[in-house]
Amino acid sequence: MTHGFSVEHHAVIGSTNDRAKELAMQGQAHVCVTADGQTGGRGRRGRSFRSETGCGLYLSVVLPAEEAQMLTVRAAVAVAEAIGELTGVFPGIKWVNDLFLNGKKVCGILAEGVAGKPFAVLGIGINLKKQTFPEELRAIASDLESETGVLVEPTAMRDAILRRLSEPVPADLLARYEKRCFVLGKRVTVFRGSETFEALAVGLDAAGGLVVEHDGQRETLCSGEVSIKG
Repeated sequence: MTHGFSVEHHAVIGSTNDRAKELAMQGQAHVCVTADGQTGGRGRRGRSFRSETGCGLYLSVVLPAEEAQMLTVRAAVAVAEAIGELTGVFPGIKWVNDLFLNGKKVCGILAEGVAGKPFAVLGIGINLKKQTFPEELRAIASDLESETGVLVEPTAMRDAILRRLSEPVPADLLARYEKRCFVLGKRVTVFRGSETFEALAVGLDAAGGLVVEHDGQRETLCSGEVSIKG
């Protein structure tokens, strides 16, 4: 057991989230599945998530179900603070699920429900070690070693994250998230299903939704993605 989680490790697996879902369907809670590499890692909106073997930490935990967006908020804060603890450098958060250093993505997070079960699966993928990214990703993705000069071992990062996820949800969780959320106050492009529009990101609601202004009105985004304009 590690901070109350039983840990199952794989050298290479299709998806740690899929394996964690299997365990959740068997009724297991507070389980952590880790892997050195994934062949079928995925992100939001069905995208693939690059999971090069030996270069990152790919981790999924089974937790009691909460609203998926708040699980993502909780995870983003936990990972950001774990990175800060181990490297001395704190990443920013791009609503709702990506962590960035020096303008490049170093971590992605995906929360998924488990049909018919009071559990949710929280997947976290962090680029730890120097690696060569495909040309189409070099301008937007990086790793902790390149951006901080610190090589963090996967088990150290795992333990720092699990310790935070095992603790009660902090009362100031949203304040911690908001402090690092670098889209606030920025003009953004919103992608929601087949809909795309420009807006001003003005704040967060109590559930972690992004409050935006567009066409003279305010609305709260509970799903979708945003990118900062230009």
